[in-house]
Amino acid sequence: MWVALFVLSLACWAGGLRLLPALVALALLAWVAGALESTNLWDYLIDPWLAVAAIFHCVKFAVSRALARLRGARHGAMPSSA
Repeated sequence: MWVALFVLSLACWAGGLRLLPALVALALLAWVAGALESTNLWDYLIDPWLAVAAIFHCVKFAVSRALARLRGARHGAMPSSA
């Protein structure tokens, strides 16, 4: 697993992608430090990003829903011209 992550990180770094190797390094540091309760490396590599994506989509959904209600209230409050 370490070798695969190292090779992937080197390939990304050589290709000009700097974010992925930095995120892998942060996940490995957190795993070595024992920041989470799990001892599984996949929990450090995948789960935090899934949580961030889920939070982002929930906020996006809530904002779009609030904007739709705002637009509906605004159009419903206008007097009809008929």
